[in-house]
Amino acid sequence: MSNRRFTLTIFFFLILFNSCSLRSLSASQRDELVILFTNDVHGNIRASKSRRSSSDTASLIGGTASLATFYSRWAEKVGGHDNLLILDAGDYFQGTPEGNESKGHLMIELMNRLGYDAATLGNHEFDFGFDNMKELINTAKFPIMADNLRSRVTGGLPAELSPPIIIEQNGIKIGIAGIITDELLRVTNLDSDAEWFVERELPNAQRAVWELKNRGAEIIILLTHCGFEHDSEIAAAYDSNLPSESGTIRIDMIIGGHSHTRLPSPVIVNGVRIVQTGGKGVEPGEIRIRWDRQLRQIRAFDYKLVELRHEVFPEDEETRKFLEPKFSEIDRSMNRVVGRALAPFKRRSNTGISSPLGNHQADIMREYARADIGIMNKGGIRSDISEGEISLRALYSVSPFGNTICSVKLTGAQILSLLEKALDGKHTTFEISGMKVTYDPDKPAGSKIMEVVISGSKLERNRLYSVATNSFLFAGGDAYREFVEGLEGYDSGRTLLEAEVEFFEKHSGGVAPVSEERWILRNKR
Repeated sequence: MSNRRFTLTIFFFLILFNSCSLRSLSASQRDELVILFTNDVHGNIRASKSRRSSSDTASLIGGTASLATFYSRWAEKVGGHDNLLILDAGDYFQGTPEGNESKGHLMIELMNRLGYDAATLGNHEFDFGFDNMKELINTAKFPIMADNLRSRVTGGLPAELSPPIIIEQNGIKIGIAGIITDELLRVTNLDSDAEWFVERELPNAQRAVWELKNRGAEIIILLTHCGFEHDSEIAAAYDSNLPSESGTIRIDMIIGGHSHTRLPSPVIVNGVRIVQTGGKGVEPGEIRIRWDRQLRQIRAFDYKLVELRHEVFPEDEETRKFLEPKFSEIDRSMNRVVGRALAPFKRRSNTGISSPLGNHQADIMREYARADIGIMNKGGIRSDISEGEISLRALYSVSPFGNTICSVKLTGAQILSLLEKALDGKHTTFEISGMKVTYDPDKPAGSKIMEVVISGSKLERNRLYSVATNSFLFAGGDAYREFVEGLEGYDSGRTLLEAEVEFFEKHSGGVAPVSEERWILRNKR
């Protein structure tokens, strides 16, 4: 009888032990890998009103304190942050006072606190110069990668950047490589002789993946800041049967950024899963991978975007308290009312179409510089202006880059060249002031312009015109070299934001947007 009791005691003890063990098993111990990611946060560390709610009952969404709750809940589920993989695909800070006032350092501090494991560089990490960017990299407690950047001195990967890494979780070796857009010179103000230079995306992605595979990586992630189209090209061109010392090489997924392409489900190109959030940190990506231990491959891949509604993910108290004094300091200046909009000032990203806000910004530059025409890149207009009171923060959201107003003299032929580029589908398009452009979109690239009228007269190819623009285009940004090749170039040192504030303060009774169409389709005058 005593032996039976002893046996039963052991039996129930084992059941209890196994039950407790199963309850405490982390997701990673159940052959599940969890990857959480952000891209293009652009300094949006504050909560905002959800666009999906009516204005009077709008719920709050996003912000770093809510993101912290999302991450910590997953950490609890899987038995700690060590069993999570948290990644970012670049452009951490540029776009808000919270991101810019510290030149990105606050964002890196927050990423450190949230436990990021790796990130790639975005083009906006270069906005405050090389020295600041290096400080950001050195401050980060996680590796920052861009495997297609090279030092002009050594020809190799810059010492500040991390080479491809392997992180092992639950016996699974995960390889991660970072790639930045190879259009870096076009989308930044970097000089062609800057101390770092960028190489093509695809060959460097192939080399990095080959290196990771030969180092024993079983799951390979490309963390890119190249844009969805370029990610698709990398995936389509990649040869999954490229031989290596460890068998065939496979890219399992591309976690991308740069184009702000919201992908609610993975796009599969040539067997490669491509994922990306719409940016601003309001919908982080959540990937759950089931791993087949026998075949050593992915058995299931589940992915979704998680909307950070505060009723579901309330703000983490510790993060909120950390940010509160920083927000208060910024609010003292940014919440100041500087003017009133009598109607909404809207952007339009379409090529060959004017917008009320674009007209407004091009007009401000032209009038400030007393130039014949004004040219503004649409990509530099980052937000709309709502009807009603306009705060300094609202204008900052429109013009966050600190670009100054510049002037240069260009020939009519150079202006025509600029306008043709703006319509070719390969370059950023313009908002314009002081001129009207008639064009035929069906004509071949380089021959779309039918007529350009400046101050009531047709453009003359050999005549010099004064042109106002921003410092980004003035330096040849977006591959518009005509500005660099012009005469009598002058940087006023006055930021576009400062000129906008001054304009609205002068018109205290309010300002109505100008909805004039300055790009005219042929036969639609």
